[in-house]
Amino acid sequence: MNITEDQAREVLGPYQGDIRSCIVSAWTDYHDHCREIKHILTTRSRASIIFDFIVHNIGQKFQGRRNIFISNKKRLFLVNFENKVIIRFKKLKHNRASCIPTQQTLDFFRQVEIPGIPTPERFVVGYQLNHMQTEINSISVVYPQDPNQNYWAYDLEPMEAKILEYQLEQVTIEQEITKEERIIIKNNTGVGEMSNEQGS
Repeated sequence: MNITEDQAREVLGPYQGDIRSCIVSAWTDYHDHCREIKHILTTRSRASIIFDFIVHNIGQKFQGRRNIFISNKKRLFLVNFENKVIIRFKKLKHNRASCIPTQQTLDFFRQVEIPGIPTPERFVVGYQLNHMQTEINSISVVYPQDPNQNYWAYDLEPMEAKILEYQLEQVTIEQEITKEERIIIKNNTGVGEMSNEQGS
């Protein structure tokens, strides 16, 4: 019987903030550490580097925590949450994982038993970039039925919400600046000094 989205949310709910932060930090780490060579890296190289940062961050965040088991076998980095769900990390496009369709990958997506891999339901958690490939647009949990379709998918957190909140905060601050404070700001830049001298 397939696991429902609500059931998945219940299992991953306590961990989704940490999962998301590991992915966002990996994106930031890539830009910080590869600043000087980004122009020569292919998109495949970028995805590989970001994946390595995700693996490192997940290990730092979850290793040793109760009911969480991390494995890296058969070239599969997996995190087992409470023996209920297993997730792997990938770059996503239209909520589908970008990967080479090896037999092992196909078996993972189709929920087929893989020797040496635990049997709980398997998810893919990944990030999707905007069309300019400059920002993370969303971070999603995907329950694959096969490489081309999913049972369901949902975002860990709507990324746009924080941007909107920040913009609204800027508007509020702008409205609170008084006319007198605007004059002081102008004086600090050297603008408006003539008018102040004339008024003295």
